[in-house]
Amino acid sequence: MSTTVTRRRHTATAARLAGRAAIGIAAGLVASFAMNLFAEATTKRGGKGHGAQPPQAKGADDPAEKAGALVYKALVGHKPRRKALKRRLGTAMHYALGAGAGLAYTLLAEAAPAMRAGFGTFYGALVWAVADEGLTPALGLSKSPREHSADVHLFALGAHSVFGATLEGVTRWADSITGF
Repeated sequence: MSTTVTRRRHTATAARLAGRAAIGIAAGLVASFAMNLFAEATTKRGGKGHGAQPPQAKGADDPAEKAGALVYKALVGHKPRRKALKRRLGTAMHYALGAGAGLAYTLLAEAAPAMRAGFGTFYGALVWAVADEGLTPALGLSKSPREHSADVHLFALGAHSVFGATLEGVTRWADSITGF
């Protein structure tokens, strides 16, 4: 027996869009945390809270820390001086990216339901391809994807799949209780 899921069509009101945005941001934060838990459970990294960034050369900064330091310098005029501050900035960048990706997911998935494919894992893979494999190296925040082994890529793809599936689960749950 086959079941068909029909989604209600909603009109795009300001209140509805604000509700969808809030759900997306919250789901992105929860999904970023789930991604951190996955990374901590499957590696010996020691829980930096930066998601599943590919390992860098010894002594090199984590890409999220590099991005956080750049934002910090733009705001205050100098680089962060303490390593602990750089770690916190890296964590903040990871969660900010997750919140932004969650926001994009809730808005995109409504217009293009194919984004929800694989219970959100398609979107997680898309985030991995764009952010980890494309933008991060292009901005000089990490090594080129060619410089990483296949297992590093597969680990990061798996972590981003956890991110996408968590996004889908949280947005479905929120949709069921809010009606947005």
